[in-house]
Amino acid sequence: MRSSSLPVAFARGSAALEELVHSRDVRVVLYLNQVEPNFRMLRFAAPVHVQIGHGESDKGSSVTNQHKAYDLVFVGGDAGRERLSEALRGFDGESRTRSVGRPQLDHSYPGAPNWHRDSGWRVLYAPTWEGDRPSIAYGSLVSHGQSIIAALMADDGARIVYRPHPRTGQASAAHAIADRKIRGMLREAGDRHLVDLGSYGWQWDFADSCVTDISAVAYDWLATGKPLVVTEPAEPRTFRPPSALLDRLPLLRADQARQVVQLLRRMGQGPDGSDQVSARTELAWLVHHYFGDTESAASTLRFEAAIKQARARP
Repeated sequence: MRSSSLPVAFARGSAALEELVHSRDVRVVLYLNQVEPNFRMLRFAAPVHVQIGHGESDKGSSVTNQHKAYDLVFVGGDAGRERLSEALRGFDGESRTRSVGRPQLDHSYPGAPNWHRDSGWRVLYAPTWEGDRPSIAYGSLVSHGQSIIAALMADDGARIVYRPHPRTGQASAAHAIADRKIRGMLREAGDRHLVDLGSYGWQWDFADSCVTDISAVAYDWLATGKPLVVTEPAEPRTFRPPSALLDRLPLLRADQARQVVQLLRRMGQGPDGSDQVSARTELAWLVHHYFGDTESAASTLRFEAAIKQARARP
């Protein structure tokens, strides 16, 4: 376990967990995901139970009925509240959710390469994994990946940060092969590009544009307000929820993958190439819809205030 400045306690089994809750006067419990062990803690009525998730997303997992088990659900903004209210029967989004933005973006993260600022246009390609069932097969590596990389490498100004999902290839040999081929393509260019297998977070400030799939990365990047292209899944059985992001941004189909550079460069113009309806204006609207105010420290302040309110609940 990594060292932390916060006190850390480990409870093995129900008896130890019960002792921990009663001896520490636990007031609020935060949950990062929807996993079965959560219910060992949820049986205690005294603490306020808060599902905070691990990222904003329009994926099916973001509207699971399990949200009803918690006293509160922290969401990024209006989009998250509307998503839960519309999808979950009997769920009162106004009283059960709190908007906290994306606090992670208020902080700096180590790990960025030492690239000179004038050395090129930095593009993050961060495909998600292939999924273990058709409904969540959002990964673009096989359908789009090599074409995206080839198009970016053909642009003399582009420098690529390629960040595959850690689970890439676990459920699909084809995705593992596509990942290896892309790594090989980038290695042939020497140190011009980067295969990023390290920590996550520094990419938000470092890169100028992002190409990704329907995943939490898309929403993390959206909060930066910088150009974003999201791929359209090639698998027809993927779950496609109602989504302002997916409805308002042009999705990159597999047969358009080599046009990724043009699409990224067009983000400062309207969909028809005019300046009448700026794509950046559209991005700004989406940022506010999903995260509210994203100015410096605004999300962190809202998150801290929401925690204090939870602690004060009778």
